[in-house]
Amino acid sequence: VGQHAWREHVDAMNRGGLTLREGGADRNVAVRAAASADGVGPVDLVIVLVKSYHTREAMERARGLVGPATAVMSLQNGLGHEEILADVVGREHVLAGKTYKGGVLLGPGHVIAGVKGKETIIGELDGRVTERVARIADTFNRAGLAVTVSADIMGTMWDKLLINVATGALAGITRLPYGGLYAVPEVRTCAL
Repeated sequence: VGQHAWREHVDAMNRGGLTLREGGADRNVAVRAAASADGVGPVDLVIVLVKSYHTREAMERARGLVGPATAVMSLQNGLGHEEILADVVGREHVLAGKTYKGGVLLGPGHVIAGVKGKETIIGELDGRVTERVARIADTFNRAGLAVTVSADIMGTMWDKLLINVATGALAGITRLPYGGLYAVPEVRTCAL
């Protein structure tokens, strides 16, 4: 999204909330949006969900959001983001996660929310099930976003990476959408 379009999106959300389209129906959610972390101050949770090559820059720009008790959680595809985040904010702040949720920006303040039946898995880097990770999962679940806590988040991340490698490459080669990709027996066999 270009800088101008992003500003329009932020302004629209601050004026009228975020409109979520789920299952063909729209609902509005009140949000506070900002185009930068300047002046926001420390928060409870920072979710990092940017392209891999923007991870360090995004977290450095968002450093003002991190206070002594702030959790910083990556939900990015791939591996290595947690090390970058730990380098910027300290390992004690960092959680890892994987999400299968998606979305599409329809226009300023209006998105398709691809969350139904999609899970997110989060965890501490060392595999402990701490009070903070349990609290974050509970908060998301109460909001209707299915989140589970893993005692092996690094294994989960490798699993998602391997799925993306097989699925993404085959979708590109065959030009089939993810949904119909494995309906073709030969493609399914190749992925496996």
